[in-house]
Amino acid sequence: STIDIGGHPAIRKVVVRKMQNKRVRDAYRNKTGKKPADHGRREPTAFKRLLAEDTYSLNLPLAEEAGIVSATEVGQPPLLDEPSSLDSKRRIEDYEALIAPFRSLLAEVASMEVLDELLRLLYEGGDAPSVVGWSGKMLDCEYRNVKEHKHFLEILQNISLYDHTYNVLKAALDIAHEELRQRHDFLLPAVITAALGHDIGKIASLWRASPARKHTHEFAAEVKLKEMLSSLGNDVFTEIVAEAVSLHHSGPREETVARIIMDADARAREYEIMSADPTFTTRPMSEWLDLPRLAEVILPRINELVIKNRRAVWEAISFDGIVYCRPDYVRGVLKALAVEKKVLDYRLVRQSFETDNKVVLAEFSWMLKQRGYLAYDVKEGYFGLRFLFQSGVPAMRQPELYAIPVKIEFFPAKPSEIEKQKTDYLKTIVSVRAIGGGR
Repeated sequence: STIDIGGHPAIRKVVVRKMQNKRVRDAYRNKTGKKPADHGRREPTAFKRLLAEDTYSLNLPLAEEAGIVSATEVGQPPLLDEPSSLDSKRRIEDYEALIAPFRSLLAEVASMEVLDELLRLLYEGGDAPSVVGWSGKMLDCEYRNVKEHKHFLEILQNISLYDHTYNVLKAALDIAHEELRQRHDFLLPAVITAALGHDIGKIASLWRASPARKHTHEFAAEVKLKEMLSSLGNDVFTEIVAEAVSLHHSGPREETVARIIMDADARAREYEIMSADPTFTTRPMSEWLDLPRLAEVILPRINELVIKNRRAVWEAISFDGIVYCRPDYVRGVLKALAVEKKVLDYRLVRQSFETDNKVVLAEFSWMLKQRGYLAYDVKEGYFGLRFLFQSGVPAMRQPELYAIPVKIEFFPAKPSEIEKQKTDYLKTIVSVRAIGGGR
């Protein structure tokens, strides 16, 4: 008999695939006399069945659902049939194992129903790349940062959102144990909820349906989580979770949970990249940074004007035995040298964080100070000072800029040769003086 499969391409594709699979099974049975092995596709797995029945709950883990399926029986499929993903390694039981020790605490402070819903969202949409790939990616802070590192971007695009969220949850719990101490019971439910929900805005279907779809994935996630948590009636808890999610790519203030999620996301990314490319390592800057090499890289840019946003600007300028380096330029050099040395410091990758900028630059300045190359007394924890660069031409702009003051002897060239590189506006500078505190 013939089957009318209609003209709709999607319907036709599904039916043709099922017919092809049936022919393969029939051919196998005719040839061997055996029934093809059951890979779990015809019978729903425990998690899929509970999803379909809308009865899945963290209060009754899959491991306790022995009446539905047993993972230990010979010939049975795995307890969870994983979603088709880029590189899906984790299962729902892995999440449950991390959360289980805190179940009673979560039930008191958070909402188990919200956590159940977050796990459903991750299971159903977690096969998306862990770096946004839809049309709004150029608005996305994380994508803009990582795209400058093509190798890292390729690795992270092949990590599923499902696996990345697990990595962040695990890292967040590790950090929380290290930092929370007495506040552990109060803040841990917020850490777990924020970790599970921090990237749900990367699920394309959720992002498209969100009123925040013209914004970043973290904003879309924040809106969704506020909606999910609204029934709790706990405004403080909701605000803590929402802030942690909304700021994990732009740099939190001093809020503890937000800081934990930001650091956990970075720790997870370092793990993911180094797992895919073991040639990269994490080391303190004091161990990998070659200061003479850095001086060689900066030297050609001293007293050179470059065009940025239709304006001529300098990256480093010499005056009276001191080279004043722009912080953003130095950061760029540090980032390039880290890659050159096969060192992964995620603070240099996620360049949108003001706190990261300050910390890495302060480490660099401290190294200069220890070796006697820092020209001013900059306090520990700071990287430079604010200077007024005064031109001898009154009509010229008199900029006030933050800079890292480095003694000219640090660079592998005679001071007179460095001065000869000055052109145009740079020749008109007649005074440079510190006018503000450290930064």
